[in-house]
Amino acid sequence: RELDPVSASYPNILKEIDEHRSRMLSFPNRYQVMSQREDRSAYSIEMMKLLYRGKYTVRYRGSAVLKNPIDQTTLFELLQVVKPATVIELGTFNGGSTLLIDDVLSKARDEYSIYSMDINNSMREKSVDKNVSKNVSFIQGSSYDIETKFPLDFLEAVPRPLLLLEDCHRNVLGVLEHFHKVLKQGDYIVVEDTCPIAPKYTWVGEEFDNYKAISPTWEPLDGDENLNLVRKYFTEQEAFYAVDSYFCDLFGYNSTAHWNAFIRRMK
Repeated sequence: RELDPVSASYPNILKEIDEHRSRMLSFPNRYQVMSQREDRSAYSIEMMKLLYRGKYTVRYRGSAVLKNPIDQTTLFELLQVVKPATVIELGTFNGGSTLLIDDVLSKARDEYSIYSMDINNSMREKSVDKNVSKNVSFIQGSSYDIETKFPLDFLEAVPRPLLLLEDCHRNVLGVLEHFHKVLKQGDYIVVEDTCPIAPKYTWVGEEFDNYKAISPTWEPLDGDENLNLVRKYFTEQEAFYAVDSYFCDLFGYNSTAHWNAFIRRMK
C-alpha cells in the first residue's frame, strides 16, 4: 500500500529538522562577547508569570525540578550538545535537578561525574538518593568555602568538558574567580536566575491560579544583582569567555531565566 502524501513527506521533514539544527549550531555569530549582548528578553512579564506558574508545579520522577519548561528543555540540549564529563552543581536543594541531569547524561555519555553541593543537605529528598546513579556525589558545604570544597588541584584533574551550574546565588563572584583559574577551552558556566523579571516570592498561593502577579510589583528575586554581576565580570573577561547564544536564544532572545548566562570558555 502506498503512503499518503503527508506520510511520504516525513523523511524529508526529519531531514529538514536536522539541517535546521545544524545551521543553528554552526551559526557564525553563535559565540558573542558580553558587550555584544543586550539585557532584554523576547518574553514579556506576562509570559514569565505563566512560565513560573508551571515551574513550581511540574515534577520529574516525583521531585520538583524548579525549572520552567523552557529552561528544562534548554538544559536537556546543553547536556546533549556539550556532553560534560564533569558537572558541578552549586545548590542541590531537594535534588530534583540533580536527578534530571544524571538521567540525561546517562544517555549522552558512558562515563561522567556529578558533584552537587548544598549548605543544607537535609532538604534532599530520600527518593533522589534512591534514584540517582553511582556517578552522583552529594557534598555539604558553602559557596563561601568554595576553595576548600573544590580545591584547584581537584578541578584541574577532573575530566573535561566541565559544566559549572551556579544556582545558590551566594559568593557568585568568588566562585567565578576561583573556577576561572582552572577552566579550560570548551568548559561551560551557567549562572542561573539572572532574569530581572523573575518573581521575588516563589511560594505561590491561589492568587496565581488567576494569573496574577506573585507580588504586587513583580519584584525580582536575585535577577538584577546576578545580571549586573555577570555582565560586569564577563565583560572584563571577554578575552576568555563568550555567551553561547545557541542556548540563551534557543526559543527567542534570552528565552530563559538565565539571561546572557550560558558562558563558554573560549581559550
